[in-house]
Amino acid sequence: SPLPAALTTEELSAHPRAPLVAAWGRGDVAVSKDGGRTAVMCRLKDLRVAWAAWDPFASDALTVLDLKGNAYRLKLDSVR
Repeated sequence: SPLPAALTTEELSAHPRAPLVAAWGRGDVAVSKDGGRTAVMCRLKDLRVAWAAWDPFASDALTVLDLKGNAYRLKLDSVR
């Protein structure tokens, strides 16, 4: 599937029960709500993503770690 041109994809994470996919690389992350057919870059200000994962029991947020190891929850209703 075509990902946003600005994203250098290094890693992928798919939700086990919902059609959600996250792709990230070089500090940027994109999220797909349709199983990977389309993806949207997430604007996270100064946050540089090192790792991301879905909670297998919830589908409302993506957990991301920054380069320093701090964890954040990216609410999917903020991704447009």
